Amino acid sequence: CATAGDYLLGMEVDLDSPKTGGSVLAIHVLDKQKKPVKGAKVKVTLSMPAHKHRPREALTLRHTGHGRYEAATVLGMGGGYQADVAVTLRGGDTVKQAFAFTK
Repeated sequence: CATAGDYLLGMEVDLDSPKTGGSVLAIHVLDKQKKPVKGAKVKVTLSMPAHKHRPREALTLRHTGHGRYEAATVLGMGGGYQADVAVTLRGGDTVKQAFAFTK
């Protein structure tokens, strides 16, 4: 988890989801009272900094309940990824956080 403004963001990656046949990326959004945030717009841009690949088109995550937002994706290449997360809240404010993970 990471603090972004007045919010707590966490990331979870299921690299081999039997549900999708690919990977599922989930972002958890909590307010400063650690209550789930609903109604946010969550986008994630994936890149592989070590390979200097251009970032992929941003994924739009859907709210699945209890402050969890997720999207299916295909991570075709093994290695280190960076996930740049942008959460736009109902009031229009946006908080950003970067996470790293390895496939």
